[in-house]
Amino acid sequence: MRLVYRWAYSAIRRLDLSQRPLSSGICYNGLALLLILPLLLTGCASSEKLGYNSPSPLQLTDPLEPVNRMVFGFNDGLDRFLIRPVTVVYAHAVPSAVRLSVRNFFSNLQLPATIANDVLQGRFAQGRLDFERLLINSTLGVAGLFDVAGAVGRPPHEEDYGQTLARWRLPSGPYLVLPLLGASNVRDAVALVPAFIYPDPVS
Repeated sequence: MRLVYRWAYSAIRRLDLSQRPLSSGICYNGLALLLILPLLLTGCASSEKLGYNSPSPLQLTDPLEPVNRMVFGFNDGLDRFLIRPVTVVYAHAVPSAVRLSVRNFFSNLQLPATIANDVLQGRFAQGRLDFERLLINSTLGVAGLFDVAGAVGRPPHEEDYGQTLARWRLPSGPYLVLPLLGASNVRDAVALVPAFIYPDPVS
């Protein structure tokens, strides 16, 4: 800032101001301040636009950071040495059509929980569509192995208890890393309790 002020002051000194009584240093200082004032205002406005004044330090804190780091390290090691190798072998050894049927089967098993959350959220029309999808795929789709409902206008749709709590306007709470499941928050972790009572085979 001092360098900018000196530049403005020297620039004014070089101007031809012989027609005006600006011989005093006070006048030069005043003009220098007037010259750099727009720069200062522009800099402040740019900082606000870029969000330099937010978020606050409280928003950046992670109260569960030690636990999150430990669980993240566990998940990373498990993914690197077990889950990823098994996934690669599965993708290469099992034909894509079989993998699709397996995915459809487990997606069909998830539908009762989705329907329950549709009702809890007051989305009864969506709940009816999901129930029809469950009925069609469980029968015509051979226990969900084939997505017949998707071909007749009943596309896949998922809801979980965490989304229901969010619709009920419960705050998400601090960031939380869950074993095996990964990044989450306290609200979604609490929502896993009914999921354990009624297991979700997909997640």
